[in-house]
Amino acid sequence: MNPRVIHRARILALLVICGFVPLALSGQTDSSDSPTALASRRQNVWVSGGVGVGTGGLAEIASGWYSNNNLVVGARTADASGWFGPDVHDTALLLGVRNLAPRGLALIAAGPARLGGWHNNGEQSGTRTVLPTEIGMALSAEAAFTSPLFGIGIDFFAARGKNTSIVGATLSLQLGWLGS
Repeated sequence: MNPRVIHRARILALLVICGFVPLALSGQTDSSDSPTALASRRQNVWVSGGVGVGTGGLAEIASGWYSNNNLVVGARTADASGWFGPDVHDTALLLGVRNLAPRGLALIAAGPARLGGWHNNGEQSGTRTVLPTEIGMALSAEAAFTSPLFGIGIDFFAARGKNTSIVGATLSLQLGWLGS
């Protein structure tokens, strides 16, 4: 099966799986509505997806996030399709920090990544070779203007393995329980 189709199926599966969690949390009430309530934890869950530019061409990203106050945990998959170079993708688990602004979101996270891809051999026939899968480190940053249920912003991502790297920036949409 075509590796590009497999990677896009992974992106779709991540968005579908992560999309059910915000729906379950959207009916919950926030205890901070009570004037006698003490400061409580702020928990948020959202998915983010975007398209932009990356290593040598088009970049795509899909991610799912959970935050408890300033701590954020997420998973992402990203792809950079080079016009003249290799096509590289990664899947990463991330841990980081975020702000708690009422109408804005900013986060930075890092963690282990699995990188792979394919490239042209340079022959006239355009023969494609699958790059070996390797483990590396990933970095993600996200900045967005948000409402309680959706946002629009920019995602920056990078990952580096021993022989493979990926870098990109995308215009993204965030959907889920982003808070107030």
